[in-house]
Amino acid sequence: MEKRTDYSTDDITVIDDFLKPERYSKLLNSVLSNSFHWTVGPSLTDNVRVMERKYDMQMVRMFYREFEGPDMEIIKMIAPLLSKLGLNSSKLIRVKANLVPCKHEHMLAGWHTDVSPSKFGNSMTAIYYVNGTNGSTHFRNGDIIEGKGNRIVIFPSSYEHSACYHTDHLARCVINFNWFLDK
Repeated sequence: MEKRTDYSTDDITVIDDFLKPERYSKLLNSVLSNSFHWTVGPSLTDNVRVMERKYDMQMVRMFYREFEGPDMEIIKMIAPLLSKLGLNSSKLIRVKANLVPCKHEHMLAGWHTDVSPSKFGNSMTAIYYVNGTNGSTHFRNGDIIEGKGNRIVIFPSSYEHSACYHTDHLARCVINFNWFLDK
């Protein structure tokens, strides 16, 4: 079991080499395998559109939603991430993976929060980069986090952010975590 990671609850925390190499390799190979099941959906939130609809898509795999419970097969796969974040199902709001295909140019996907701060109050978000690309995560405050494999960025859920689409690899894959601080 890896040691729980400390992070700021009121600022952006970036941690490289989040998982040990063997755990990272296993997760990377599992999530990007041909047998991993994805569904197709729009990549943008709240009807924000920055590109033609035909290019606006991503693959999604929901791991956990607060009122639906976990996909136990997947929870086992991401258990090392949950453990390092100090999370259990009583704290989770949502955990999902996003896989976005390569775009022809860099562009922001659209400013958003993963969960509504008014609905979920004191909560946190983490973006775990499953693979590395030249796609980054931009924050309204001007911070830009490069998309490096096995990197995690942790921040208050109220922070607006946007993915910047990548141009260098077949796909960009991240796992998003949202959880309550007060539970």
